[in-house]
Amino acid sequence: KPIIILDEPTSALDPENKKIVMNAIKKVGIGKTIIIISHDDIDGEFKKVHFKDGQIVESNFSMYF
Repeated sequence: KPIIILDEPTSALDPENKKIVMNAIKKVGIGKTIIIISHDDIDGEFKKVHFKDGQIVESNFSMYF
């Protein structure tokens, strides 16, 4: 599918397994949109949007709405 949505894919993983999972996500996600919902710090290669009370409070890229 062109869009992959993952909810907490790395929660409760140790750092080594977290890296393995993130590498697999990157490989499967080539050419696709990946949305990861997580409390974990996700790989810095991903664009990030932080929400609080339904509002965007921080992002690491320019967004146009």
